[in-house]
Amino acid sequence: MIGPIALWQEFTGILHEGSLTLDRIMPVERSLAEPLLTVLSELRAAVPKDVWPRNPRHWRNGDDVIYLVELGTPASTFCFTLVAQGDEWFVKHVESILLPIDSVPRLPASEFPDLPVETKAWMRQEIDITNQIHMYNVLKKERGRELAVASFCDGAGYYLASKAWLPLLPDHQAFIMYMCWEQSVLRGNQVTLEKLDDTGAVVRVRALWFEIYDRALHLRRQIPAEDYRVLFESIWRDRARAAGYDLRISYGLPYTSFEFYRIP
Repeated sequence: MIGPIALWQEFTGILHEGSLTLDRIMPVERSLAEPLLTVLSELRAAVPKDVWPRNPRHWRNGDDVIYLVELGTPASTFCFTLVAQGDEWFVKHVESILLPIDSVPRLPASEFPDLPVETKAWMRQEIDITNQIHMYNVLKKERGRELAVASFCDGAGYYLASKAWLPLLPDHQAFIMYMCWEQSVLRGNQVTLEKLDDTGAVVRVRALWFEIYDRALHLRRQIPAEDYRVLFESIWRDRARAAGYDLRISYGLPYTSFEFYRIP
């Protein structure tokens, strides 16, 4: 059986040659094979060959060989799982989130390893968005895209929450300040309030909504990019209308700009 370091070097050699093909992919779910190959191609293009380590940290778990690798600028930790079967090997998964748990603790246990705040925000949003897209696809199949999108428009409730939880501000200001708080503190997005007066507001958000779509293999398979954007914009336009605003959305990704104009 090929050793872990020889396996890694053979994998990265084939990857950098551009000759990695689907017959080398054995994903955790069959439908993820092509998205996984796409992610590997994107990593190859984004990270220079000489940055990839030749002797990364690694562990064995049965036939799986797991490698932790720092890539990119700033560096991010990626977990590569390869499957070694005799003299053959396959790529099983690539992940950018890894829980720091490698054994069962002494029982009973009531404390468990934590993760950075920004990582937990990402995980919460990825879970929530995945559930939303699953439900969206069910509703779209049963009722069509327009009604499926409408099912996620929660403007009246969102506006009510802003008035109930920020009672010390005028309603139109409470809505904007609630959006800033909810998106930053509750959701973990980077938010900048650039303008707020009696005519309108400008809010700039680095929305994990779009970054998660770019990095989560399963989402790109489940929903087209156009539908994903339409769903996002429809939710926010409905919220703005409920609060008495017209809304213009523009993109300079990774940032999304929301320009709110009060309706006379």
